[in-house]
Amino acid sequence: MPVCAGAAIVALPLLVGSVDAVEAGRAPRPAMTVRVPLRASVAGTQAALDRCAGAVATPYPGGHLVSQHDYCSNRWVLRLEVGQVVRFTGELQGSYRVRAATTRRRHTGTYADLAKAVGGTVQAVMCSSRTTVRWVGLTRVR
Repeated sequence: MPVCAGAAIVALPLLVGSVDAVEAGRAPRPAMTVRVPLRASVAGTQAALDRCAGAVATPYPGGHLVSQHDYCSNRWVLRLEVGQVVRFTGELQGSYRVRAATTRRRHTGTYADLAKAVGGTVQAVMCSSRTTVRWVGLTRVR
């Protein structure tokens, strides 16, 4: 799928929920609200992203991918921390806690590989540079 075309399974940092900001001696960042106005099939995700009209929800077996170009947004995926809560409105509604986050190389790997690496029922993805992509796993809290 062309959302940064996945990412490589390489030895880059993976932060997991058991090592969150609270255990590090500080409170997690405040909850963030993200509007998800668009829904697209896997085949239609890139075109929806390129419209720069907001975050895109793409259903996958067992969950959803939420993606958005970094240059079309406030780079919200890049600011998420493990333990933080995200409230989605629009096409994907509910509150989710960040359970894991990782940065990987672009254009290699598959959605299934990365969903397995970060877990959760929702994965958020955004390119973080010309060569890397940030993947975040989220679990519903309410």
